[in-house]
Amino acid sequence: MILANDPDADRLAVAERSADGTWRIFNGNETGALFGWFLLQQKSISGAHPSAAILASAVSSKMLGALCAANDPPVRFVETLTGFKWLGNTAIALESEGHPVLFAFEEAIGTAATAKRKEKKNLFKFKMIFGQGS
Repeated sequence: MILANDPDADRLAVAERSADGTWRIFNGNETGALFGWFLLQQKSISGAHPSAAILASAVSSKMLGALCAANDPPVRFVETLTGFKWLGNTAIALESEGHPVLFAFEEAIGTAATAKRKEKKNLFKFKMIFGQGS
């Protein structure tokens, strides 16, 4: 597996070596769905916040919305305009109303994880990938 981020660590690229030796590069929608799914599976995170929300931009995949709806209990999925300005402002508004934001992503491989982490920095995502994070 290869993980690469940009200099300010707000975008994360993920690639995996296939059995035939070729590399598969995950797009932002795939990594967003995988990170979101992982957080939904962590009941200590998603279950501890019954009014929690997960965000995605309008141009991003709707897969995470389907995963949120299928979660037990369901997690609120909110779609915003494109860009982290909109995701961030929506997260602030939701949290001021008592809805912690567990995760936000956009298809351009930008993500932010959990209400405690307002920036889209990648240390937490590295920890998630390697089974060390929450």
